[in-house]
Amino acid sequence: VRAAGPSAGLASAAEPRLPPVRGASSPAASMGSSDLPTPASNATSPEAASKAELTTSKLHGQASRWRLVAFALVAVCVMAGFVANLDLGFTCICGAIAMVVLDRRPPDQMLASLDGSLLLFFSSLFVVMRGVSDTGLPSLVWEKLMVDGRSAEADLGSFSVLVTFVLVVLIGSNVMSNVPLVLLLAPQIHIFGSQERFAWLLLSWVSTVAGNLTFVGSIANLIVAEKAKAQYRLRFWEFTRIGAPSTLVIIPATLPVLWGMAKLLAD
Repeated sequence: VRAAGPSAGLASAAEPRLPPVRGASSPAASMGSSDLPTPASNATSPEAASKAELTTSKLHGQASRWRLVAFALVAVCVMAGFVANLDLGFTCICGAIAMVVLDRRPPDQMLASLDGSLLLFFSSLFVVMRGVSDTGLPSLVWEKLMVDGRSAEADLGSFSVLVTFVLVVLIGSNVMSNVPLVLLLAPQIHIFGSQERFAWLLLSWVSTVAGNLTFVGSIANLIVAEKAKAQYRLRFWEFTRIGAPSTLVIIPATLPVLWGMAKLLAD
């Protein structure tokens, strides 16, 4: 039997034992959730966020409107440069730089969206067309078709010459596309003499309309098809089924008008 010392007995007697009280809890627990104070920021944060979002959207809307106005002014200046016969490449580059600066965003995303293969295609196209033009073959064929031998100049006032001109541009645009054809024919327009201005207008009009005949008639068609192929693959005959009827209606319908204009300018 272990004997407890006097100090142990005194320590146990000095410690009071309180019975547990049922239903008692901490002051925080005794308070209902409705009695807890709610920070004012929690009550007003949705309204503040809504006002901030509205203000931000207004600022973005105003900035977008001013940006559109600035872009429109740049476009007007570029067109004025074209009308004033300024250098074509210099005018385009200046307009592009102005738009990049006014956009006030890093151009990384825009530069990343450039199609390198398409740029290579265009640059190669100009090189090839210059080489073909330097052979002299386009000039020889064009003179044989346009000049009848009785005069040194071609006469667009002649209905047969006008029809030949339209057919050459129409067929050629859909064999090699309208931009390469214009590059080949541009040095040959001088053979129309006093009708040279009208020949330029005729070439621009017919080559533009001829670009709608088939899929390869215009490089713009190729660009659109290339950009859209991830969502929709445009087929050659699908395009031609709609483009050919419209082109074959527009060209004959405007041919008498063009011939009348040529006769008036010749007189």
